Amino acid sequence: MSRKAENSSSSLSVVSLRMDKSELHSYESAIASAGVFTAEAIRHLIIRAKIEYDNIDMSGFHITSNFTPKTASQSKFPEHLGHISITVSPPSMMSSAQLHQIIFILPEFIDDISGVESYRVDNAHFHRVAQNNKNVTSKKRSRAVLSFRLIKGHWSGSLFNYSDTSPEQIVQKVVAAMEVHIAATIRCELAGQLPEPRRLTLEEVAERDALLMPYLLADYPS
Repeated sequence: MSRKAENSSSSLSVVSLRMDKSELHSYESAIASAGVFTAEAIRHLIIRAKIEYDNIDMSGFHITSNFTPKTASQSKFPEHLGHISITVSPPSMMSSAQLHQIIFILPEFIDDISGVESYRVDNAHFHRVAQNNKNVTSKKRSRAVLSFRLIKGHWSGSLFNYSDTSPEQIVQKVVAAMEVHIAATIRCELAGQLPEPRRLTLEEVAERDALLMPYLLADYPS
């Protein structure tokens, strides 16, 4: 989907999207019988979707984080800051099974104008979702997989610094961005707005868990 402003002084935007022709024609035929134009119907759907998103009850949602700086023996990569982990408590209206089916996306810290990446958060390999039809890659960095899943409510990864930003600031900004991304994704799931490719089946979750070494699962208490 793409969007552009009608003119510099207008508060309106023109939205275009790609979808299956047969599905679009079927929808247009259905609403035409009610005397509703496609643009009008889509505009209404977007407004209604935003209302549903905003009204999701997030009571019970909470995240905690822990950062462990790298040791002196881990100096091979000077940009590597250390290990970070996050624990997610889902909203009361979301089951643990549903939480673990969701494919989340890592935030990126790349300047839109200069293209400079100040720092980076990356997934531990066992959290990464790299399946071809369900992985999400960066549009700013080549071959960078952003998609990840939670394991028993936990996520872990590493932090890298390519600037003069202090480690304390990076941890604070990364955790804040992760919380925003995770909360928004959960809201989309509960509002029925998360696309199917952003969700693992229960079978896919079980298959991935079965591939983990027992000690990795043991590291994440239930």
